[in-house]
Amino acid sequence: MAVVACDRQEDRRGAGPRSDDRQTTSRAPTASSDQDFMTTACQANFAEIEAGRLAEAKGTHADVKTFARHMVDDHTEANE
Repeated sequence: MAVVACDRQEDRRGAGPRSDDRQTTSRAPTASSDQDFMTTACQANFAEIEAGRLAEAKGTHADVKTFARHMVDDHTEANE
């Protein structure tokens, strides 16, 4: 009964544009793309850590050094 109800054809005049009754959905990511994402995210975290260390060492303003320390701490924690 549920299958019949889902495949029901109605008069859709005036209901707006339609190209097809069937809608496509994107597929779930594969394990490979999940692994690629995690690798990229980890590499980005390491880059942020290095940028923070550089800013902390070379920065001339206290606010810059404070922000840099937060970057290093937050991104180090994210990698754990």
